[in-house]
Amino acid sequence: MTRIINGQEAVPNSWPWLVSYQVDMGNGMGAMCGANLIRVSDSVEQSDILLTAAHCVTKEESQGTHPQAWPARQLSVTAGLHRRRQRTQGLQPREVSEVRFHPKFKFSPRSGANNDLAIVKLSEPLDFTDTVRPICLPAEGEALPVGKTCVAAGWGRINPNGHDTAEALQQVVAPAQSASTCSNSWRSAYIENQMVCAGSLQGDSGTCQGDSGGMLACDDNGSWKLYGTTSFGVAGTCLEEGKPGIFARVSSYIDWVNQNVQELTSVGK
Repeated sequence: MTRIINGQEAVPNSWPWLVSYQVDMGNGMGAMCGANLIRVSDSVEQSDILLTAAHCVTKEESQGTHPQAWPARQLSVTAGLHRRRQRTQGLQPREVSEVRFHPKFKFSPRSGANNDLAIVKLSEPLDFTDTVRPICLPAEGEALPVGKTCVAAGWGRINPNGHDTAEALQQVVAPAQSASTCSNSWRSAYIENQMVCAGSLQGDSGTCQGDSGGMLACDDNGSWKLYGTTSFGVAGTCLEEGKPGIFARVSSYIDWVNQNVQELTSVGK
């Protein structure tokens, strides 16, 4: 599963919408991603809906042609988490009741992931607290704010040449790159209406395996918005000069997200 290297430990609960997403593969092995809590009601301080990467909710062997979702009973999340093995007050673990990935999602080792977005419905809503809060979404079609401060975060790999994953949540400044930079960097793998790219052009920091589905959040006049969910980077090492990370372009899917939220959520009904 794809993709913080050379970042820094985040201030605990400074990204209160980012939750740890777990897949129990049923063979003694597990996989980890990030997911993002979004608001579903203007009047209720709860939500049971997360956004993550489609490749985080689908079986790897099925992703090329006919993606199949993991059974909901094998999925779970923990909100309010900072250190993965530290159990403190304020954590909200939840089971998953349903996932819906974008109907045109497809993954190829050669060209990356297309339409890499999924919606996760929780079995019980998460309560909004000081450590668990939703993130704002951009408007439909809103462009990535090139030049603004953006941050990616996750519990994924911290060494491009190893398999060590972060114990504490890591963050990294990820400069928002223009569409032309993304296209020049990734050629045909970059699809502008599906993707944004952000991160260092020097290949010295960025997201990696285990960060998938997590946030690319940008500060828009004091309000953080979810402009991307972590999708893919350079295979193997994750980092390469001239190739910033690729994120699903959330603003291209707002109508699809809203339609599915209305069908799925139990909050406020």
